[in-house]
Amino acid sequence: MMSRPIRYGGVTYPSQAALARTLGLNKSTVSLAVRDGWLDRLGSGGRDEGLSAAHRAKRQPVASLGWAWGSQRECAEALGVSAATVSEALEKGRLDALVERRLGPKVAGDRNAA
Repeated sequence: MMSRPIRYGGVTYPSQAALARTLGLNKSTVSLAVRDGWLDRLGSGGRDEGLSAAHRAKRQPVASLGWAWGSQRECAEALGVSAATVSEALEKGRLDALVERRLGPKVAGDRNAA
């Protein structure tokens, strides 16, 4: 498939891949921006570029009963459950119960205490 030029920020790039390289983004991010109509916001979101609000939320730190994780995904891995299970527990206010069942409370003085 032949690359098509793309215009961004007043500059015409030979391809989406060239634009992605210039901005330090993945080509798929540029492709999604073109497809979904948010090319004008490209490059303004830093690390979370192109992620929905729900996906950005999953990157937020999670803490419960003295345990702490950098994201919902890390929490899910530590608990041995899916990220969807952690997300649902957070939404329903049941994360403490889930953590208690899977890990128990964190003991004061533990290295990873929140």
